[in-house]
Amino acid sequence: MFVVNDEKPKKPKLTKSQSRASRRERSAKKGKIKSSLISIGIILVAGLLILSLFSSGLTNLFDAFANNSSGDKPGIYIESPEGYESLVSPHLTSIDQTHPPYSSTPATSGWHYYQWARWGIHDKEVPEEILVHNLEHAGVVIYYNCPDGCEDLIKQLISVASDKRTGVLFEKVIIAPYSEMDRKIALVAWNYLDKFDVFEEARILKFLQAHVNSTNAPEPRGM
Repeated sequence: MFVVNDEKPKKPKLTKSQSRASRRERSAKKGKIKSSLISIGIILVAGLLILSLFSSGLTNLFDAFANNSSGDKPGIYIESPEGYESLVSPHLTSIDQTHPPYSSTPATSGWHYYQWARWGIHDKEVPEEILVHNLEHAGVVIYYNCPDGCEDLIKQLISVASDKRTGVLFEKVIIAPYSEMDRKIALVAWNYLDKFDVFEEARILKFLQAHVNSTNAPEPRGM
């Protein structure tokens, strides 16, 4: 018959020096674990912060320019040209195709080419028939008229219409020269126009905030 010994084996006693070494080893392990947890926490927080900023930038490069569809908007309201019906009148098939005159200079609505202009900065004049299509999609065009050149003004216009963090021009904004108007600066949105001669940062920002992606435009979700 077998006799089972259910007594647990006793651990050998450690010497004083072995005990101190064991305590130091346990303390070092705890320190490493604590340091690792702190490092992981810092990395997670930094990652979440970067992700938040990146996501915000992708959603809208100008978070201050959220859609504003209520209340009075800055600029003068300009009726669409007589005979033009938004979303009904067909697109122009060529830039030179004849059409009734626009109701303002620069144009704020009306007949337009079936393609639109690239958003951003243009150093040459772009036909209104193209830019009106950009306005239809809730964009804003900032025109300048400088027969003798105005490099400083152009830099100011680019700066005020750009994200201060990235330096990138806000989405749905075009800056371009226009020689046919009677003022130095013109802000144009669908059915709205503001013209003046002296650069005013607050005035331009207010116009952009009100009109970029505004539901006043026939197709604000396009492009």
